[in-house]
Amino acid sequence: VTRPEASVIASLRRTAAFAYGKLGELEMRNRRFSWAEDHISRAVFWDEELPGILVLLGWARFRGGDLLTAIGPVKKALSKQPQDLEAQQLLTRITIELVDDKQLEKAGECADLLISLEPDTAFFFVLRGRLYGEKGDTQSALADFSRALQLDPNTPEAHYNSGILMLRTQGPEAALREFDQELQISPDHDMAMFGKAEVLNQLGRRQEAIQLLQKVLILNPGSIPAYRLIARLQISEGNLTGATANLETASRMDPENAEIQLELSTIYAQAGRDADAAAAKARYEELKNE
Repeated sequence: VTRPEASVIASLRRTAAFAYGKLGELEMRNRRFSWAEDHISRAVFWDEELPGILVLLGWARFRGGDLLTAIGPVKKALSKQPQDLEAQQLLTRITIELVDDKQLEKAGECADLLISLEPDTAFFFVLRGRLYGEKGDTQSALADFSRALQLDPNTPEAHYNSGILMLRTQGPEAALREFDQELQISPDHDMAMFGKAEVLNQLGRRQEAIQLLQKVLILNPGSIPAYRLIARLQISEGNLTGATANLETASRMDPENAEIQLELSTIYAQAGRDADAAAAKARYEELKNE
């Protein structure tokens, strides 16, 4: 192949890649992600140096629900341009999804790469700390949360996640300090409020816990755990009417939850509603055996 011919071939390859990339973008907008992936894969075949094409392929796979195959092109993009902000953002999204899906080994690889690229980004340490927590490595998790707070004392989620682990390992007082600090950073953090309410309950401060859970339900009216916990606390305080109303709300929101039906059967029995108690118990048995 002569030099002019090579130049023409390179130009045609770039043109083909550009065309397939544009087709992929159009299919992404139409949410036809498998078609988008097919077009963008062809673009990568013709010219993977086309700016942004590897990240676009990662987005197509990610939005199509294929987390694992999305990782490859994003890593390749970062190997070419380590400071590619869009590639870093996509890898962060992928890592969060992997942690939530309990695909911890792959999530760990992604988190380690993000930290190697941006060692001064506090959130990446929070993300890896969550991963360690899911794996049961409390010491490493707390070390990462601590590192995040060293980098940025106002890092969201670091104190909250520390509190979750400390509640299991160091007792309620240590956890309470962490939840309080999280709420100083993020006053409307409903999960930190819920965690603090659990701690207050353990410390025998039920009225404070109930008041906090009421705030949780204002911020997040769909929090089934909050309805269940406030109901248990209200039972302890002798407020069967309030507890029943909250459990019935939880049941309407999650009618397939067997444990809620069991709790309802217990509170109906305490209230003398024998028929309702029997019905809830029967529903519990039905759900448990499904």
